[in-house]
Amino acid sequence: MWWKSVLFISTMAVAMRGADGGYFGCIESPSFPGDGFDNDCDLLVDEEIQNGIDDDGDGLIDEDLRFCVAPQNVPGDQADNDCDGLIDEEVENGIDDDGDGLIDEDLAICVESPSFPGDGVDNDCDGRIDEELDNGIDDDRDGLIDEDLRFCIAPQNVAGDQADNDCDGRIDEEIEDGRDNDGDGLIDEDLFLCIESPAFAGDGVDNDCDGLVDEESQNGVDDDGDGRIDEDTSTCFGAAQTYGDGVDNDCDGVVDEEVQNGIDDDGDGLIDEDTASCSLSETLPDDGIDNDCDYRIDEELPNGLDDDGDGRIDEDIVIGPPGCEMDLVFVLDGSSSIGAVVFDEVKEFVLETVNYLEIEDHDVSVAVMTYGGGGGNCMPEMDITLGGYTNQTELVEFLTANISYTGGLTRTTKALHAMQHRISYRENMTKIGVIFTDGRPQSSVTARNNVETDELLAEEVEEAMYAGFGLYSVGASRVDAFVSTDGLGILTNSTADRVLTIRDFPPKYLAFRIRLDNCVEEEE
Repeated sequence: MWWKSVLFISTMAVAMRGADGGYFGCIESPSFPGDGFDNDCDLLVDEEIQNGIDDDGDGLIDEDLRFCVAPQNVPGDQADNDCDGLIDEEVENGIDDDGDGLIDEDLAICVESPSFPGDGVDNDCDGRIDEELDNGIDDDRDGLIDEDLRFCIAPQNVAGDQADNDCDGRIDEEIEDGRDNDGDGLIDEDLFLCIESPAFAGDGVDNDCDGLVDEESQNGVDDDGDGRIDEDTSTCFGAAQTYGDGVDNDCDGVVDEEVQNGIDDDGDGLIDEDTASCSLSETLPDDGIDNDCDYRIDEELPNGLDDDGDGRIDEDIVIGPPGCEMDLVFVLDGSSSIGAVVFDEVKEFVLETVNYLEIEDHDVSVAVMTYGGGGGNCMPEMDITLGGYTNQTELVEFLTANISYTGGLTRTTKALHAMQHRISYRENMTKIGVIFTDGRPQSSVTARNNVETDELLAEEVEEAMYAGFGLYSVGASRVDAFVSTDGLGILTNSTADRVLTIRDFPPKYLAFRIRLDNCVEEEE
């Protein structure tokens, strides 16, 4: 009685059909190729072919597949590229959005993005992930080179080499300026072009444009074989000079280039610092000559003491304006663009300036503030308060031992504000602020541009000058060429003779300038 069974099944099938042609009790479900289910409830099983066409005429495409061969994904192609029964369900985000164990494999839309080796993202929107090799060749033939790397081995940089030298998915994006232009934590590592520049020990710059950084040693030898001597040194000891020693004693990449004449012959801001020979000469006060051949100029005070500790008294004299009482604040930039080595030079500059000002003899009260540090609202540090020491010796010892380099952002505006409002100044006292920085202020607000940051700093300077502060700026940076004279000018409200740099002006001159501007009464 087989026909009775067939009749029963047919009757039940008819009875269960709904008004729309489907089944009562049938729920549409995701299709997996050859799963043996009526996934679209049309009484047919696995009737579709993966071809982007509605094969069974039910208004659905590729919804109940007999089999599936995953085609290459083209974003928005309306194809089931991963054979999971869904079409264009992925978003380009490096995440498995549809939970099938694949990432960015069936995209509705694709936006090209920077490539990082092995990031698992279709960075070039060609439907493939990490298919490039770091070899300077268009491996996937899409017209792009090394744009979607599987892995990366950083080659030596040669400026303009069209190679991803820092494995960040970009080519020749750096400019030779001692800054991290592409924000990857590396400096001048993938140069578009290179301009030869003076070398300063450990500056991290390819000063001789040979693709190597700080490869020379200060030894009078051409270590890198490029025909130059001591031009890109990793270390330098400027104080170890012997006249005519054939060594780059001032770390400017040139050997014994100075003449003992009181002139900056090599244009590096230093005078008579790397001479081929030296002869003792008659001292004239403030003559700008190294009269005693100790590599320093006009360092003695006319006080009957051996100020420079060379066993001679008053042999190389500086005479400046008389001193006077004042409240003096040194504001030291300890940000990353200064660097630890230059920060120590700034401290030494401050110590020598304090010495020349003879603070105990003229009632000069000194404070020291540093700024830099990490993110957030990091406030400048009040290292030495006005009158926070008993004598000049204690001040010098504290400054030497307890003030340290921090790194971080150049938040000069915040430091200037703190200088005005966090220090208790003496009543009716001359107030002086000396700011050591690179002249490139930064803001903690990432969306703020340089123009806005400079405008805020100018407003803070105007407020300080209105409150009676005399302001001086001293340029310093791990790379001298990075110092912005325009930025230094903002700090002094464009008063040119109050803008200095540690390379171009000795501490004696800063002390001289402060005394001249604040301790000498103008003649009527």
